[in-house]
Amino acid sequence: AHTGPVEKRYVLPDGSTVWARLHLAPLLSPDEPEVVIAQLEDITDRKRAESRLVQQAHYDTLTDLPNRAHSMRRLRAALDAAAETGTLTAVFFCDVDRLKLVNDAHGHAVGDAYLREVARRIRASVRSDDTVGRLSGDEFVVILPAVGTPTQAIGLAGRVIDSVRQPLRLGGEGFSPSVSLGIAYSAGLASSPDELLAQADTAMYRAKTEDRGSWRVHDSAVKSTAISHLQLRTDVAAALELRQFVLHYQPIVRLPDRKVMGYEALLRWQHPTRGLLLPAAFLDVVLDSEYETPVTDWVLRQACRDASRRPRDQRRVNVNLSSLQIGRRDLPDLVLGCLRESGLEADDLVLELTEDRLLSRPDGVQLLDRLRNLGVSIAIDDFGTGYAGLQYLQRFPDINIIKLDRGFIAGVWRDQVSEHIVRGIIDIAHSCGLTLVVEGVETTEQAHFVQQLGADAAQGYYFGRPAPYCQAHE
Repeated sequence: AHTGPVEKRYVLPDGSTVWARLHLAPLLSPDEPEVVIAQLEDITDRKRAESRLVQQAHYDTLTDLPNRAHSMRRLRAALDAAAETGTLTAVFFCDVDRLKLVNDAHGHAVGDAYLREVARRIRASVRSDDTVGRLSGDEFVVILPAVGTPTQAIGLAGRVIDSVRQPLRLGGEGFSPSVSLGIAYSAGLASSPDELLAQADTAMYRAKTEDRGSWRVHDSAVKSTAISHLQLRTDVAAALELRQFVLHYQPIVRLPDRKVMGYEALLRWQHPTRGLLLPAAFLDVVLDSEYETPVTDWVLRQACRDASRRPRDQRRVNVNLSSLQIGRRDLPDLVLGCLRESGLEADDLVLELTEDRLLSRPDGVQLLDRLRNLGVSIAIDDFGTGYAGLQYLQRFPDINIIKLDRGFIAGVWRDQVSEHIVRGIIDIAHSCGLTLVVEGVETTEQAHFVQQLGADAAQGYYFGRPAPYCQAHE
């Protein structure tokens, strides 16, 4: 009788391996000894095709990590095992910060390499029996079964954060990657995988809004706040489409005659249910969404249009840009298009840098060169805070305006240390041929004092509060 076929791997004389299906059939004859006929069918190609199908069904093609469906199956298995043993299961929800801007500035090939390296760093940071999966474009999950204590999970989260944020070079470009990470636990309970992942997701959003590139543990007390942020993220698309974003303008006055020389454009959101929102309530949500670039484009266009309608001596307008937006390849073309469309002269547009990350970019000087070649001005906002400040003046000769942070003048007329600092910065600015604008002037005493110290210009509530375009010119 024939025996069923057996599929086995065989090693060939040259050391290579093949798959074959073995068929055995005895040849029965009353006059001959028993003979077995063996037939081998090479099924290597079929096995490879099956393996590819399994890989595609269960694993992400870019990173080779388990995909969302396979990750959720592994999470279910981990939770079931934890329910039986009473052990602790932890889940990390990791979101790669501002991946879209990497794609926009450097192309999807670099973005893919960036993601693969982030995935590798996450995988290398956790234990060998932990699962690292890719949920979507910039989202990863880490499943940690049988964690000893919450402290151990937090330690692993810290390792992930620290590993990912190491400097990265791709195609000659320098990057400072980071992930925001949320932690959720299931202690001996057969919780729903979706519920636990949602808790970790909520904690991740808290990390992203409070301190991007950090970790947070899920806390039901902050759930309503996280839900609010999630809803705002959903509302951003409608805000653009329905023109709910608006610009308010705060005057910048020249000292000593206190004549308005221009305005700073400040973003506001006229939310249909929450009223007028200031940037503190929504800007982080915009910056961490795919809408950061469209919102930036709108702000630039609208600010140039409004400025072109002002009196000739008040057309200068300041627009805030993140350093990641400065790195966009298409930014010079965008700025040039906004100027041509509105008729605004290039020297009436000031681009304010609001983050310190430009200092860590090896291509930072070239980025500013592209913009200065258009004829626009570059300003450093909140000068003197963090590690920004004098390093900017050393590295970036294209900067021609510095805006002194409001913290330095809060009590400048009665604090000798603050006075010496402000006086010194004004002297440095003038020695370097820079214009110095003092921010946060709110009282008569402050206005009089910074004028005496020799500041070139100032802005603050004393000279005018931010207002819509029509009110700013009444």
